[in-house]
Amino acid sequence: KMEESPETAAMLALYRLMDPLELRPEAQERYVSYVRDQITPLGQELIARDLEPEMEFLLTRCDLEPQHLDALLTCAGQGEHPRLISRILEAKRLTGSSGADKVFDL
Repeated sequence: KMEESPETAAMLALYRLMDPLELRPEAQERYVSYVRDQITPLGQELIARDLEPEMEFLLTRCDLEPQHLDALLTCAGQGEHPRLISRILEAKRLTGSSGADKVFDL
């Protein structure tokens, strides 16, 4: 049995989400969960190959949490990818907290 690398498996999952023809909601949830779990190898692959449309889909359609965006930012920061860094930072700003969970010492 041949096993795919984490990068390849994550890319295949992302492409399946991008082409969801006949994808059941429960299967879509599993794909999104897998993509989130594999965010570092997926981010490295997207960034190394400069796959901006795929990165945009990931940022806008996969409900990433701050730790996922931090992992992507780390991947993008390892090379010269200012456009991707800028886009990830914008996504972080858009998903930032509402301020309700902030604590202040008075």
